[in-house]
Amino acid sequence: MSIDCFILPLHRFFLGQFTTAAQQIAGGASKRVIVDSDGSRFDEAESSPSLAARLQAKAKVARLKRAIQKECGAQPEWPDEGDCVYSQQFHFDDVLNLYIAWLSLRDVLPPFESLHPYNHPENRPGWDAVNAHKGWVPSFPHLYGFGYANTIGLPSVLPRSVKLWPEKRFYGTSYTRVHSAPLALAEIEDLCQGLGVADDFAAWQDGWQEHDTDVGQNLREGAFTLRGILRRGMEHRLPIVFW
Repeated sequence: MSIDCFILPLHRFFLGQFTTAAQQIAGGASKRVIVDSDGSRFDEAESSPSLAARLQAKAKVARLKRAIQKECGAQPEWPDEGDCVYSQQFHFDDVLNLYIAWLSLRDVLPPFESLHPYNHPENRPGWDAVNAHKGWVPSFPHLYGFGYANTIGLPSVLPRSVKLWPEKRFYGTSYTRVHSAPLALAEIEDLCQGLGVADDFAAWQDGWQEHDTDVGQNLREGAFTLRGILRRGMEHRLPIVFW
């Protein structure tokens, strides 16, 4: 599954002031995308947002900050200004999170390659094996869950990830998940080190491509990609949004 990933001021995300990767391929956005607080979206004819719309978007950001503070006691702050500096699709949400779950339960689970979604496109065998165990704690708690749709990584330190704004959908309850980007970055750096993922993609790719399995390639490429996203988000001190 492909998910849109953006690095941008959060109020610009709520205003829909961005162009998705698919729109870039098609030659740019012809409509403005409006994003509600629950992550739902709709298009309207593109125009400069009104003062009322800009104030509403800023109010959503303030409401998110209050909700985070109520949930975990931390008041996140960041300079929510600037442009969208990154807009690409992200393809590695499930493999990375399944691997983190597997690391946390590896003493009681079969080898990761037998669970990996590359071998099971429906992803069920791996997650069924994980979900059979209750009460486990992710080995990378700030990174676990990162990369799924309706996830925001804020450039602020939070004691834990939080789930906000529950919405009933036909498939169950949907949440907006908020993570601490600096702590997630520290964890992806550790994960990449453990996987042997170097900083230089070309040199690293030459090293594993001939010897690694398809499973290993997919996992390591995902870790490399997410590390780059988190580094860039922290470099610009902007939120990271997976949508």
